[in-house]
Amino acid sequence: SDPAVRAAALDVLRALRLGNAPLYAAALGAAEVDVRVGAVRALVSVDAVAELARAAADPAREVRVAVA
Repeated sequence: SDPAVRAAALDVLRALRLGNAPLYAAALGAAEVDVRVGAVRALVSVDAVAELARAAADPAREVRVAVA
């Protein structure tokens, strides 16, 4: 439940190509900005356009920038 660990796990899954859009999209609901940014990066890697559109409306600027 540590946000840094969750963000790192998303990064590892993305790098190893082991995750999928539903898994990454679930992380968009995290309270922590770093986890949501990691989710966006992972979603980009699987071309999950619909999920990225949802993230584009995130209240955190860092997340919106990652989507762009």
